[in-house]
Amino acid sequence: MSSLQNPRVCIVGAGLGGITTAKSLKEKGISFTILESSAFFGGIWRYEPKVGNDEYGVPIHSSMYKHLRTNLPKPTMQLNGFPVPEDMRSYPTWDVYYNYVKEYVQHFDIEKYIRYSHYVHAITRANDSWKVKHKHLPTGNEYEHEFEYVILATGHFSKPQYPNIPGEHLFKGKIIHSHNYREPEPYTDRRVLTVGSGPSGMDISIDLAYFAKTVFHSHHSDLKHRTPFPKNYIQKPDIKEFDEKGVTFVDGSYEQIDHARYTAALVAGDFELPSKEEMLKEWQQRYDYFKENGFSFSRFHFLAEKEDDYYKELSQESGIDRVPSVVTKIRLIDTHAKVENLYTYRSYEYKVIDDNTFLRIFENDVKYVEQENPFHNKYTNDTIRVIFEKQSKNMQLKMYECNFVKTRSNILPYALHMQLYCDRL
Repeated sequence: MSSLQNPRVCIVGAGLGGITTAKSLKEKGISFTILESSAFFGGIWRYEPKVGNDEYGVPIHSSMYKHLRTNLPKPTMQLNGFPVPEDMRSYPTWDVYYNYVKEYVQHFDIEKYIRYSHYVHAITRANDSWKVKHKHLPTGNEYEHEFEYVILATGHFSKPQYPNIPGEHLFKGKIIHSHNYREPEPYTDRRVLTVGSGPSGMDISIDLAYFAKTVFHSHHSDLKHRTPFPKNYIQKPDIKEFDEKGVTFVDGSYEQIDHARYTAALVAGDFELPSKEEMLKEWQQRYDYFKENGFSFSRFHFLAEKEDDYYKELSQESGIDRVPSVVTKIRLIDTHAKVENLYTYRSYEYKVIDDNTFLRIFENDVKYVEQENPFHNKYTNDTIRVIFEKQSKNMQLKMYECNFVKTRSNILPYALHMQLYCDRL
């Protein structure tokens, strides 16, 4: 156990990482303060129409755009101890999800611990504690406080990462980062270039295609999307260089262009961290791995396919309940659905059955008479197409497609009993 009887904790940032950590600390009776540079909680999930810097010269944190819907289904975005509403659509819009975040903060009475408009500009180690210097932006008053623990919950999407492309300074059009993208209407009838195939790159390219004359999408992703893109969406390879009016691509073509429970267990003294030497050794190993493989260091903290192993490791060290493996499975299936069709993957509904199993239904095939508990009610159409996914004994994910007549009012148990009679996809 820790020798600190009443540890003082500073959380920097009131986004999802900050507020969920606060909830866990509060449950253990640990004293904490949240320092938030903006005037709101929610971090990246709060839509802010302004871009650039705020009135105090601090970069605006949010990357939210007007038409955004989550790119992961709601079971994977549920905050611990606070179920998402049953009537929330599978892939909610940003405002619906942000309202869920607000209800979370209210339910656990977290806002009273947040000190808004306090910008942290220095953290130093001194005498077995941390000195945190922060500035109250509206008044300019400077403060310094000591804490035994500092939790950085500032996220890794708030600082734009720009590629270094030759000739970029020559281009006479407008260049913005996706962090500062808000809506597609200003690009109506323009020839627009988007760069990058991450979630934002794909999502924004599709968003722009509804208004832009042409969208040229430059990327080097190996994923073979089967999405039936519109005619005005054109995929291009990497950019070789800019000039005043457009870009040359590496294939020689040219186009003109217009335009946190783990932390609470640690602070409570339930377990100890590895030594400083061990942590630095692990950091160096990851650094060497990235360097040897030519990976971008902007993704140094990303977990990707190792996410489930990371959750398992944290739970083993701290003794907390681990994030159920079904969450990672849903995310993997969701990734495959994106590759199949970027326009329809959000039409799937996901229902968690247990820690290892989930049910997936294509929502356009199902119409519910009642919404409170849709998996235990009658349906209005004659035949229901259900995709049933369950982990088999050999740990391989099997997919089944079954048809059920509407007279079956208890669809979930029926699906479980009928799985062996379904045709495997």
